[in-house]
Amino acid sequence: MMRIRMVPLRRMYELTVFRVQGDTLTCNDMVYDFSGVEEGDVLPWDAMDNTWVTSNVTRVDGVLEFEVVFPHGYYGDLPLPNPGTIEVEDQDIPIPPYLPPSALPPSAEG
Repeated sequence: MMRIRMVPLRRMYELTVFRVQGDTLTCNDMVYDFSGVEEGDVLPWDAMDNTWVTSNVTRVDGVLEFEVVFPHGYYGDLPLPNPGTIEVEDQDIPIPPYLPPSALPPSAEG
């Protein structure tokens, strides 16, 4: 299981694939394998590609804990979606919209 705190940051790129399987996290084409992080260990954030993971990774009571960038586009005065902290295991994770619905063309709003 992973406990992931989503940190909203404005970026010029979107998160399109967000998946957890076992101790592996996939963010777009970046795969993070945390199977080597044992109970009480700390994997420093700067010891890995930190495009998506923005904090140290720890395992507490068997749960991997860390922060991941939730990239978003320009929202102006509209409130940002803030997924907060999520607990997941073996699933695709829903991704909040990159842009607010009012910024999407009418055919993309669904």
